[in-house]
Amino acid sequence: MQTDPAEAILAELHDLGVRISIESGALRVRAPKGVFTERLQHDFQAHRDRIQTLVGGRTTALDVRTEGGARSPDTPVPLTPWQRGFWLMHRRADADLGVLNNSVQLALKGPVDAERLSAAWRKVLSRHDILRTRFQPQPDGSALQRTGNDICDLEILRMDDEGTLDVVAQMTTARFIARPFDLENEAPLRACLLVAPGESRLVLCVHHIAADGWSFGILLQELFAFYDEPQATRPEPHSYLGYAASMAEHWTSSRFTVRIEEDADRFAGLPACHGLAVDYRRGRKPHVAGGSIALRVSPETKQRLESMAQRAGTTLHAALLAALAVLHRKLTGEIRLPVMSPVANRGSSTDLEHIVGPFANASIVATCLEGCVTFHDILTAIATDLGHLYDRQDIPFDDILDRAAPPRLPGTYPVAQIALALQDAGAKPVSATLHIELRGLAEFGRQDLFIEFRNSEDGGLDGRINFDSRLFEQATVEAFATAFSDV
Repeated sequence: MQTDPAEAILAELHDLGVRISIESGALRVRAPKGVFTERLQHDFQAHRDRIQTLVGGRTTALDVRTEGGARSPDTPVPLTPWQRGFWLMHRRADADLGVLNNSVQLALKGPVDAERLSAAWRKVLSRHDILRTRFQPQPDGSALQRTGNDICDLEILRMDDEGTLDVVAQMTTARFIARPFDLENEAPLRACLLVAPGESRLVLCVHHIAADGWSFGILLQELFAFYDEPQATRPEPHSYLGYAASMAEHWTSSRFTVRIEEDADRFAGLPACHGLAVDYRRGRKPHVAGGSIALRVSPETKQRLESMAQRAGTTLHAALLAALAVLHRKLTGEIRLPVMSPVANRGSSTDLEHIVGPFANASIVATCLEGCVTFHDILTAIATDLGHLYDRQDIPFDDILDRAAPPRLPGTYPVAQIALALQDAGAKPVSATLHIELRGLAEFGRQDLFIEFRNSEDGGLDGRINFDSRLFEQATVEAFATAFSDV
């Protein structure tokens, strides 16, 4: 049988990670940088009409709306690369539940109709398959995932004394985080509504295998939209399990393996650990909860950073990374600091922006500052590296790490023990009847220092530094935060 050239082109593009869809009657192509060669562009244009016919008439890997389509919701599918690491961590007896169980706490000001919010909660969970998913261990240590039908109810606790609301909310968050999920038999999330006369609290905890920070935005935005208008209709959401099924072949292709190997080469020669002085040697103190201190960037300082970033053709995130690099060089004399930079990893398709599920990935920014004299020099160098990393943010960090096999020190996170994130992605929840404030997030990750910023209502940045209190005293981190602000 003669091979259809258009089919062959589509198969090759799919193996390269190119996503093709039809939007408003026209072909939309999203491709990682550098993969759409002149030869492929020529072949694509030569068979464009046939390709559009094929894409428009199929429900396949090019379409993540697979529930009700080619894939049965009852069909188990493999884990995605963004889930595999959390599954392996989950199976460990010493799993860090503070990392696995992602939590958020919201203050709801105004009278809350608990039954209406509970109905909205059930509606949201019925729309997103990953929030009803069960995970089946496999003999090789991996897992398959399958959509369940039962929905995790919203726990409701009514309180007469509003004065104890903060304490009960913190206790509820701690209870949710401290209890491991039974991923084989229960949904990967928990929720509790604490109802008081003037102010209520909503506490959510979701296993990282089912949702990232962006997903929280989708979930909460939908929740309060349905709370405000219970009869409202919204477009049918995309399926995370459908995405996992559609991409399974791509992630095991030889071309994808080559891209992993190319990124693994970047880890060669990086220092095994940062040069910052610590208060305690690793392994000397028993495991204790991490600490957290506040960090503030004024609107004026933020504006100056944005102006410098704009002149360098880059972003505020790059400017914050540059400030950290300046401080690290000043404190240690070293010209290279590997920093973990979380990325949303949803830029390859607008479809991915509306899926609840884990996509977040990590990039390592390890810009060499040799020859950089001014802040602009450092900012420009970091911007160049970030541009490369953003184009390759779909390469799973865990796979790169496994392939690179960098030297590891006992009790030390590999490659980068300092992380910096600007949490400016994802939708923020709003309500026509309630005033919603973010009150609590999980306070500790796996890094020695995790520096996090969010846009504040006054135009500045609200930040915090989560730190490993087995290594640092709080006073040490406070001094570091002051020095960082001074930069």
